[in-house]
Amino acid sequence: MQRIRYSFDALKKECIAEGVNLSFLDNFIIDGQWNQNYSYEEKKDLLMKLKKTLELKEFIVI
Repeated sequence: MQRIRYSFDALKKECIAEGVNLSFLDNFIIDGQWNQNYSYEEKKDLLMKLKKTLELKEFIVI
């Protein structure tokens, strides 16, 4: 699904502009695809970590 690449690229760009460290996501998406080295639970945990990071920055989510 090509939208993953564009969604993550846009998310990373905006987060970097706001000073949010996304280094833990560097290997999460490879060439626009989910990295198959992660289990479903690991993917879920990474996304929850991102969510908590963004909540701590007090972003307004629409």
